[in-house]
Amino acid sequence: MIDVCPLPHRDGRLKPRHVQALLYSNVARQITAFQPGLHYDMRVLKGLQVPRFDSHDLLAAWMHVDAVLAPWLALHKMSRLKLLFSCLPHLKHVVAIHAAITGNVPLLKHLHSQLNVLMVTPYYVVDFAAWSGHFDALVFLLSIRHRGMSAHALSQAARHGYVQIVQFLLRHLHSRSPTAVVAAASNGHLNIVELLCPDYQDTIDDEAMDVAAAGGHLDVVKWLYNRGSRSWRALSAAAKHGHTHVMEYLLGTSHKNWGPVSMDNAASMNYLDVLRCLQNHPHVASQHRAIDAAATNGHFEAVRLLHDMKLAKASVKAMDDAASRGWLNIVAFLHEHNAAGCTLAAMDNAAAHGHLDVVKYLHKHRNEGCSTDAMDWAATRGHLDMVQFLHKHRHEGCTTDALDGAASRGHLDVVKYLHAHRSEGFTDVAIDRASLNNHPEVVEFLVTCGRGRVTSSCAIDAAVAHGNDHLVDILLTHGHHPSVNALESCAWCNDVEMFEKIYPLVEPSHARANAALEIVAYAASAGHLTLLQSAMRLGCVTTPPDLALVGAAKHGHLEVVKVLAPLYHHRPMAALDEAATCGHADVVKYLDHVAFPCTCRAMDGAATNGHLHLLKWLAAHRQEGWTTDAFDGACRNGHLNVVQWLYPQRQIDISPDALTWAVDANCLKLVEWLTLTGRTHFNVLNAMSCAAANGSLPILAHLVEVYSTWSEMDGMAVIAAAGGHLDMVKWILSNSNRRKSIEEAMKAAKHAQRPIVVSYLHTISSAETLDDQAVDDDEAEDGDEDIVDVHSDTSDGGALLEQAMELADDSSSDDGIESEYEEE
Repeated sequence: MIDVCPLPHRDGRLKPRHVQALLYSNVARQITAFQPGLHYDMRVLKGLQVPRFDSHDLLAAWMHVDAVLAPWLALHKMSRLKLLFSCLPHLKHVVAIHAAITGNVPLLKHLHSQLNVLMVTPYYVVDFAAWSGHFDALVFLLSIRHRGMSAHALSQAARHGYVQIVQFLLRHLHSRSPTAVVAAASNGHLNIVELLCPDYQDTIDDEAMDVAAAGGHLDVVKWLYNRGSRSWRALSAAAKHGHTHVMEYLLGTSHKNWGPVSMDNAASMNYLDVLRCLQNHPHVASQHRAIDAAATNGHFEAVRLLHDMKLAKASVKAMDDAASRGWLNIVAFLHEHNAAGCTLAAMDNAAAHGHLDVVKYLHKHRNEGCSTDAMDWAATRGHLDMVQFLHKHRHEGCTTDALDGAASRGHLDVVKYLHAHRSEGFTDVAIDRASLNNHPEVVEFLVTCGRGRVTSSCAIDAAVAHGNDHLVDILLTHGHHPSVNALESCAWCNDVEMFEKIYPLVEPSHARANAALEIVAYAASAGHLTLLQSAMRLGCVTTPPDLALVGAAKHGHLEVVKVLAPLYHHRPMAALDEAATCGHADVVKYLDHVAFPCTCRAMDGAATNGHLHLLKWLAAHRQEGWTTDAFDGACRNGHLNVVQWLYPQRQIDISPDALTWAVDANCLKLVEWLTLTGRTHFNVLNAMSCAAANGSLPILAHLVEVYSTWSEMDGMAVIAAAGGHLDMVKWILSNSNRRKSIEEAMKAAKHAQRPIVVSYLHTISSAETLDDQAVDDDEAEDGDEDIVDVHSDTSDGGALLEQAMELADDSSSDDGIESEYEEE
């Protein structure tokens, strides 16, 4: 019984007892607990999942989650988190990661002390805090001995320049990652490179120099060079990204073994300073067709510079491409200074793209000419001025493709000009495509020109499809006759008036009769009762096809079902099956009332789509029963309530694939229920593979815990790496034969082009020791030792330790959390 405190009216009188009961704070929650579905404010969160991280830009990957979750948290604070996690359990992992990424320490404390979320999530939350640069969140998570940290933490902190975090990880957690040097160098964080390099004096390879040069970070390049790095690729990397200052430094050193630099790339990117640098150091330049590359991309200054350098050559491609793109200055320069010339493709493509000034120049100064493609494409693309120029000044002419193309794209002015000045004419394609593309004014002009006997119905069929009654009348006047396609268009548009108008005109008669049967089936499925009756009347249909009734039942059109059902001498079983599958209870009950039969597919379909109320009704009123497809289908779609109802009935055995279907539905509650009730029935390896492929880390962790299938983890790592599921890979590698798993996972990630996974695998594979990626097990089990190993001779170690333990003490306090997120 609920104890209700009396609530007075404004005038001081007590409200009635039933009103007082409804105003009690927990009554609404108790009532809604018995209702299916979600609370209204939580619906927007239902689809949130941990995203796939495909780049080093963490915030970009998380922005879609943040856009939905952050406003909800700002509105409700932490008051509804417990209820949220009970309704949508998978969101506890999302919220935990969100708190780490946003550095929300009060939220992290609440998740740990009040909801016990942090210690059960398998995600690497510490890595996310380091990746996003939130030092306080990182220290708090480590102070509660969270195991979600890997070598990725140091690597990402170094990449993004979080010096405080790098110092902390290096000094107090003995975290090591040789690739962190490369990550820091790639973004020019010299202070972090200096911090990291003393630990890797023997492991610095040329990759750090390469990425620093590619990023234009001269100070890092100098520092690495002075420490002995001599990567021959560094010069090419700097040139590729236009960093001339880095090139000049490297070429000015005593080292001479620098790799070749592509002049073609510099020309295509218009890196003039790079080209000048290469001019001064021709021994490192490598080029194939640098002038072609510059001309193709419209870089006039680069073309001129390359010509003056005498190092690069050109081909006909240079002028052809420049003309095609309308760069007249380049065309003129190449004509005057380069002997390679061009082909007729130059004028053809210039005309096709409407570059009249280029065409005029080529016409005046070059002898290659053009082909009929020039006018054909100019007309097709609507360049009237180009068509006029080519007609007056060139002799190549055009083909029927010119007028056909102009008509198909609706260029009426070009159509009229070609009709008046050219003799090539047009084909049926012109009218047909103009009508298909809904250019009625072009169609009207062309049909009035007259072309004799009409052989195609495409034009009038298209006019009917567009609902242009006026154009249909014009085409009918000029001898166009519709086909069955026009009747189908009327059906799609539910245009009964047009359907009745053109039906008698369709030939041959047997074709329109067959079309009437198809339209009856479609109209019934779509619920168009008037169209259905018209098609049956005009087509003399007395017994509709089975598809008509089945379609109407499937889509829940009860009125149509009532019209059609009495017309069948036989009774199609599929009608009731489809109605039950789609959850149309009123149709199911009507068909049952008029004695229509069904099969076990009725209950199988209802179970698959989660229609529990209908499933119960069928069990009570029908005898057909169900098969294993019912249980499998319910699992496949994550309908836990249906599975729980079916299981006690015991009419069939549980399918060994049921667990796999539940995993594929990403329904952790259903997976937990299945492993509890039918643990020995399932194909566990398939289920684990499915979880790894989908990135369902909580589900995989649960399956491993229940079935202790550690021996299969190597294969799971490969599957997860191919899918790009970063935290899944981390978790698997922390519980498997790491060296073997890393090698196979690396191959899979590279083949599937998963750069962030490849980066992580490279990080841990290059480490000096392949240790666990979280806090050491011995330290975690020793309650008397702090995981933060602070050396007494460090100047700031005591402060860091004090901060970490202070945060830990706050997290275990019983006084709650004072912040803007304080629970209401």
